[in-house]
Amino acid sequence: MLTDPTYLSLFIIALSAGLFLLVYFQRQPFALFILALFAYVSEALLGTGALNIGLGSFSVSMMDMLAFFMIVLAGARLIFYRGWARLTILLVSIIFVLLLISWLRGIELFGIQRSTNAFRAYFYFFAGLLFTISLRYSADFFRRFVLWLGACGWALIVIALVRWIFVALGLASSINWTSASGFMTRVLNATNALFLLQVLILNGYTRCESRKIFLSRFLPYIFIPAILILQHRSVWGALFFVAILILFLERRIGGIFAVGLLILAGLAVLIFDGFTLSANTLAGTFLDLGSFNWRLQNWLLLLDPKRFLSTLDLFIGQPFGTDYVRYAAGAEYAITFSAHNLYLQTFLNVGGLGLAFLLVLYGYATLKLWRLRRSKISRGFIALLAVQLVYGIAYSMSYEQGLILGLALLFIAGQNQVETI
Repeated sequence: MLTDPTYLSLFIIALSAGLFLLVYFQRQPFALFILALFAYVSEALLGTGALNIGLGSFSVSMMDMLAFFMIVLAGARLIFYRGWARLTILLVSIIFVLLLISWLRGIELFGIQRSTNAFRAYFYFFAGLLFTISLRYSADFFRRFVLWLGACGWALIVIALVRWIFVALGLASSINWTSASGFMTRVLNATNALFLLQVLILNGYTRCESRKIFLSRFLPYIFIPAILILQHRSVWGALFFVAILILFLERRIGGIFAVGLLILAGLAVLIFDGFTLSANTLAGTFLDLGSFNWRLQNWLLLLDPKRFLSTLDLFIGQPFGTDYVRYAAGAEYAITFSAHNLYLQTFLNVGGLGLAFLLVLYGYATLKLWRLRRSKISRGFIALLAVQLVYGIAYSMSYEQGLILGLALLFIAGQNQVETI
C-alpha cells in the first residue's frame, strides 16, 4: 500500500503531524487535558462516536489519538525522568501491563477490532491516569485543572437545560432520556451526572481560591437540582454518601454517628415502601432491593467457572473481546451487556491480581490523603475518590475519572515539594 504515491504522501503527512503534536504536547502537556475534556463534552452533546474517523473497517476516535499521545509521553517521562520510584506509578503500570496482556490475548482469539473495542474504556482511563501522575504538581497546575473541570461542568448544565426546554416544548425526544418515573429527564447519562457531582465537590473545597470556578457561589444551587432531576439513582446514592462523609471530614459529626447515620438511612430507603421515591425513583438503583437482587444474580452468572477459559483467567483476567452472554433464571432472552460494576468488570478484565492492585492503589491514595487531611484540598480528594468507589458499585470506569484519580495521586506526590494550598 505504501508503494502507492498517494498513500505514501498521506503516511508522511500523518507521521509528520503526529511528531509535531508529540513535541507540542511534550512542551504543553496541559493542552492534552483540555482536548480530553473537550472530547468528553462533545460526546455528551453529539453522542459517542460522533467525532470518529473511519479507516477501512476500523473507527478511530479523538480519544484514541489523545490516549496514544498520553501513553507515549507518560512512558518517556517515567523512563527518562526516573519516575518509576513512586509506588503509585508502579501499581498503575502493573495494572496497565495486565490490561495489555488481556488485549493481546483477545487479538489472538477474537481479532483486533473486537478486542480493541472492549479494551478502549480501560485504555483511556489508564492512559489519562499514567499521563497525569507523570507530571509535576504545582498549585497553579491544580487551579487550572479545577477551572477547566468547572467549565466542562457548566457546559454539561447548558446542554441539559437546552434539552429539558426542547423536551418541554415537544421539539426533541429520545427513549434514552426516559427515567424510571416515566418522565424524559435523563438528558445526560450517569457518567455526566457523576461529573457534575465531582465538580460540585471541587467547588466546595476551592471556593476560597483567588482563581475559582466560574459562578462558584451559585453553583450548588444549580448543580444539586440538576443531579436530582437527571434521576440517575446511583449518583443519588453517591451524593448521599459523600454528604455524610463530608460532614465527618469537616468534623460536623462524629465517626460512629456518621456510620450509624449511613446504615439507618440506607435501611429506611429500602423498607419505607409508603414513600413514593422508594417505589419509583429508586427502582433500578443499587439502593433498591429488587434491582440489587437482579444485579447480584447477573454478577454471579458472570463469575460462573464455565465462563473462564482456564485457571489463568482468574489471576490475569479474560481476554478482551470475551462476550457477556448469559441467561438469568426464568429469562426468555440472553443478557449481553457488561457487568455494570467496576470491581467485577476489573476482575473479568485483569483478574484477581489486577483487581487487588487497583484496590491497593485506591487504598494507598486514601490513606495518604487522610494523613494530609489538615489540607482542605486533601479532604476534597478523599471525597472525590469515595464518590468514585461508591459509583463503581453500579457502573464501570470512564476516562475522565482517570484524570481525577491521577490528579489526586499527583497532589500526594507533590506535597513534599509545594506548599499546602
